[in-house]
Amino acid sequence: MNELVLYIEKEKFLRQTMEAIFKSRGAKIHTEDSLTEYFYLLEDLVPSRVVLDLNSVSVEEVQKVIEMNKFKVILTGDSNQLQAFKNDQVIKILKPIVVLNIFEQIFEISRA
Repeated sequence: MNELVLYIEKEKFLRQTMEAIFKSRGAKIHTEDSLTEYFYLLEDLVPSRVVLDLNSVSVEEVQKVIEMNKFKVILTGDSNQLQAFKNDQVIKILKPIVVLNIFEQIFEISRA
C-alpha cells in the first residue's frame, strides 16, 4: 500500500500501536504528538489521510486541515468532541479505539 497516513496523537502508546499495526500490514504511517510544530508535514509528506486526535490538536488546526481539501480527514475522540464536527467530509472514529479494526476504519475497507 503506497498511501501515507499522518497520525497526530499525544499518547505515545497509541502512536506506537498504530505504527506497529501499519508496519504489520505493509502500510506507511508517520506519527507526531502535535500538529502545531509539524504543520509543515502536511505539505512535505503529502499524506493521503490525516488522522487527528481531538485531544491532541486544536479546533482551529482541524479546520485548517479540512479547509486545505487535500486529504481524507479522520477524527478520533469521544462522542461529544466528534459531534462538534458536522462536516460530512470527515470520518469519525470513537475512542477508545478498537485496535483490531482501526486500520480498516482509516482506509474504509469495510465500506462499500
